Amino acid sequence: MADEAPEARDPATAAGAPLADTDKSPEELRSEIAEAREDLGETVEQLAAKADVKTRAHEAVEDAKGRAHDKVEEGKTQVRQAADRAQATAQQKRAEGISTDDVRGAAQTGVEQAKANPALAVAAGVGAALLVILILRRRRA
Repeated sequence: MADEAPEARDPATAAGAPLADTDKSPEELRSEIAEAREDLGETVEQLAAKADVKTRAHEAVEDAKGRAHDKVEEGKTQVRQAADRAQATAQQKRAEGISTDDVRGAAQTGVEQAKANPALAVAAGVGAALLVILILRRRRA
């Protein structure tokens, strides 16, 4: 090993690269070190967050709950709108003198359409229930 050049023994300078940039002041080096430490700290925090399975699972559950709540609210709005339309239609048909048999025929058509589009089936069902309730109330009054 005595025959080897000093650069070959030192791994940092083996490739001919200097150990440090000598053009920088100690204050600049300290600043770079502080910045590198901060970046490393942020990276460690990000890795720790990814490794925290319990927290990630909890966040996923909360996100799913939020989406489900939004869908329920959307469904409620659609049902309310369908009920309002059914009530308006019922009032209009009563004013036109439409019979119960006509309503039954329309209900049968609604059932066929509901089979074709299940999403509307719920709204139509609520609307039909409201229509029946309105008719029954009118008969009792």
